[in-house]
This record gives sequence, C-alpha cells and structure tokens, in this order.
Amino acid sequence: MPASWTSTSRPAPTSAGRRIDGSGLRREPAVPGVIEIRGLRYAYPAQDPSLDGVDLAVDTGELVLVAGPSGSGKSTLLRCLNGLVPHFYAGQVSGEVRVAGRDVLRHPPAAMMEAVGLVPQNPAGSLFNSTVAREIAFGLESLGVPAGEIASRVHAAAAQVGLEETLGRPPHALSGGEQQRLLVAAVLAARPAVLALDEPFAHLDPEMGEILVDVLARLAASGITVVVAEHRLGLLLPHADRLVVLNAGRVVHDAAPATVMTADVRRHGLNVPLAVRVARGIGLQPLPLSLDALVSRLTPAALAGLDVPVADAFLPPPRPAAALPSTADVPALAFDAATLHGPCGPLVHGLDLAVAPGEVMAFLGRNGVGKTTLLKHCNGLRRPARGTVRVAGVATTARPVSAWARDVGFVFQNPNDQIFRPTVRDELTVAPQALGRHDPRWVDALVERLDLGPLLDRSPFRLSEGQKKRVTFAAALAARPRLAVLDEPTTGQDEPFREALVALLSDLAQSGCAVAMATHDVELADAAASRWAVLADGRLDAVGPPAAVMADIEAFRAAGLRPGGWTWLRQVLSVAGRVG
Repeated sequence: MPASWTSTSRPAPTSAGRRIDGSGLRREPAVPGVIEIRGLRYAYPAQDPSLDGVDLAVDTGELVLVAGPSGSGKSTLLRCLNGLVPHFYAGQVSGEVRVAGRDVLRHPPAAMMEAVGLVPQNPAGSLFNSTVAREIAFGLESLGVPAGEIASRVHAAAAQVGLEETLGRPPHALSGGEQQRLLVAAVLAARPAVLALDEPFAHLDPEMGEILVDVLARLAASGITVVVAEHRLGLLLPHADRLVVLNAGRVVHDAAPATVMTADVRRHGLNVPLAVRVARGIGLQPLPLSLDALVSRLTPAALAGLDVPVADAFLPPPRPAAALPSTADVPALAFDAATLHGPCGPLVHGLDLAVAPGEVMAFLGRNGVGKTTLLKHCNGLRRPARGTVRVAGVATTARPVSAWARDVGFVFQNPNDQIFRPTVRDELTVAPQALGRHDPRWVDALVERLDLGPLLDRSPFRLSEGQKKRVTFAAALAARPRLAVLDEPTTGQDEPFREALVALLSDLAQSGCAVAMATHDVELADAAASRWAVLADGRLDAVGPPAAVMADIEAFRAAGLRPGGWTWLRQVLSVAGRVG
C-alpha cells in the first residue's frame, strides 16, 4: 500500500492546498479524471434500466460514498467500474465508462484487474480457496507478482484487517464479518488504483468498522481512489469527500456530505445518521456528521439558545413493550448451561439465558464471537456440545431440523443460502403451504409491510442483496412461527425497511412471538429490542435492557461494540447535565 500520508491534527483545509479529511490525514490535491462516466444506461435482461443516464466523475485520491434505496443501482454502478457490467452480466448498455484511462465497455474484468479492485456485497459467494492465505494470494498470483513479494503482501493485508491469526483457516469456516474482511484484504494486497467496495460495513462489528474506515481514509490519502456503496452512512460520512445519492438509477445528489445532508434525503431511502437527525431537528448548523461531534457542540450555552425544548428534541421514539414473563411461563427459547460449537470448535461456554414469549432479544458482539453459531442452535441446525437448548420447553435435539420449521422461522445472514423457488411469490407460500399454515391475508400483509408487491413475479435470484433479504424475512414469518430468529436483519437494507422492521418486530412481540436476533446495528437494537445479550471471550458478558448494558461503557467497548441510539444519547446528555 502506498504510504505517502502523514498524521496531523490541524483543521482542514490547509493554506498549502492539501486536503485533510475527518481522520486527520494530510492529503495531496486530487488529480482529475480517474473515473469518468457519461450518459451511462444499463438494463439487466428483461428488466427496467438499473442505471438511467448516469454522469459521474471521480478524481484520484477521492473517497466517494454512494448511497440510495435498495435496488437503486449502487451495486450495478460498481460492477461497471471493473467490467463485470457488461462483460459478465448480460443486458443492454450505452454511454461511456473510463477508469484509469481505459474504456471499460471494451475491456473485460481480466484487463481491469490492476486498475480496479472490487469487494462484492456477498462475501461467501466470492471465496473458493482452501485457506485464508491462499485466498489473499490468488489475485497476486494471477497478476504475476513474484513469490517472495506475495508472502509479504499477504501478511501485510491480513494484518490491516485483523486476520493475521486466521491465515491457515478455511474461508468458509469464518464468520460473515471475517469473510467480508478477507475480501477487503485480498483486494488491498493487489494495490489497485481504484478500490470499489459494495456494502463493506454490512457484516462488520463496530470496532472493525472503525478500523476499516481508518484503512480507507489512509488509502485515499495515499492517492488511491475509494468508492464505497453503503446503507450504513454513520461510520464513513465524516471522512468522505463526496456523497453521491442514487435513486431509480439516476444521480439525485452529488456534493459534500454536509451539503447533501441538508436536503430531504430520507425520501430517497437513506438511513440518515442520528447525529444529523437531531441536529436538523433543533436547527444546529453546520450539521455535525457524527454523534461525538454532536455531543461536543451541545453545550449548556448552545442548548439555552435553541428554539426547540431540549426534552422534546431528545425524546426517543416509542420503544416496544418489554415482555413480562412470570415464573409460570415456559420460555420461548432457553439455553441451560449450554456449550456451543462452531465449525472450528467451541465458541460459547456455559450459556444460561431465557427469552420469553413476546420478547425481542438482541445478541451483540465481535465478528467471530459466536452469534450466528448461537442462532443456529435455536432450530437444531447445530446441537449443543454440553447442556441443553430448548424451544417452548422442548430440547432442540428431540426433533429433526425439519420438524422445527413449524415453530421457528429463521432468516440467515446470507439470503442466497435460503432462496430456491422460481419467483418471489413461490418463496413466500412454499413453507406455509407445506406446513398447512397458509394464511393468504397474513402473507399479503407481509408483502405490503416489506414492500414486496412489485417483486412478486420476479426471480429472487435476480434481485439486489437487500431485496433478497426482505424476501427471506417475509418467507420466514409466513407460517407464523412462535420464535423468529434473525441473523443481521438490516444487512443491505435502506431506511424504509428499517422503519418497517422495527414496527413489525414490535407487532410480533405484542402477538406473543419471541424474537432472537444477532446484529451489529446498535441503533436497530436500541429501537427494537427490550433486552441485549453481549457475547465476549466465549461467554455471556452482559445481559439486560439497552440502557443498563451501555451504562458500563468500558466493558461495552471492550466487547468490540460502540454505543449508539437514542438511549445512549440521552444517557450522555443526562450525565453532562444537558438534558433532564
């Protein structure tokens, strides 16, 4: 990786004409024209255009954040940068795409390898080597890099993303977040001129997300152009040079992030960070782009001059009602002294925990700590090495996995592991029909709430990753299970889905359905879950309401997590005496 950056704490910009981004890195002036897109129009076979007249120019060393609703064309745009569109994906294309001086429409992906590195949205679908080290080395071997240099690049790239201890492990034994980091390492090792990343933060824990932000900021400061398509804007927004918003395949905004955030971007499906929402609500200018920046500016003097009462400005939205189990209740889900093994051995030891009917429980922790493994024990996909896992009082080992489909609806982290029918409509009806629980009105309600109506007659395999996730979510709930198990439910999701999900989880809880979800999305967990369970170092580290868990901030951060959401903001301001 080029290393022509130096650390600085001086504010941006400098009189010498260099830029300094939000990470404090001194950056050389951008060189124009590494990416030039003019009049780009592209449609997948038998579909409406995914890109409809896109004009975009990106300079060398820029860090550009691309946002927009699910299906807006973000992934397609990135595929155009390395030639996957149109050379791998069929369809109709017109316009011009030039990257590093090359006409992409005339150069296939193999010819673009040295110029563009693409980290795709679905990590598991891109991994095929026997070890992590071989996965990182594969691209370098294809480029003819000398063997001695390959070894040093592999170790350096693995260290950049915290995978140096996994080099000998098979990629498919890694967690989803670790697989995401592996793909980033493989692309970093090749040192392309342009780095394009599709939802790179979707599977990452907050701590690793911060590390990746730092890596990307340093790459941009060194002269590498970085283009990131992302729904989770909060991490990268303070560091980006530009925010490009797509909707229906068209560029609707393209400016500095603080400028774009002054517009009504929620109508374009953007997940506006909490700091920006609060600042806009109380008329704070210029807009802070992070919670830390917001809190630092909410001094007593600043609050005293606001037109909006502080208590109203910081009143959290209604929380879901917490379940009130009695001693007579049979837990919807219970772990009794359970030791849980993943693909490479034990991950969680001696787990004692119960989830009540009508309770929403969020499991949080670092990548690889065992959250997905824990969820796979909820319907017998994995069996405890010691102890017992029970659903509605019955041990999961007492029935085959197929028998648990009646009681447990499971949404996998990777939706491609779950879809198998020719149309979305078939996906939603196959399980309830097989189980004798088909309620057309309930299925129609799910379709409406998750905005699946326009997709019903389409192949689920042709949808965006975010749309696929919504399909699997509806399919898992279609048979009305008593326990819903959700693995990273907001991966690849825009703001309308997040809002619909919070409301739906609240309604499920009110109806008596228990929910167990693993997530890195602290804001979602704060809005939707009545209790959190934090996993760290092979054990249950903390359990309780969000406010109680985040009260021990040092332990929370030590578990790889970062505070967020309305609950934490109120706590911070209350401690500082800035809100009652």
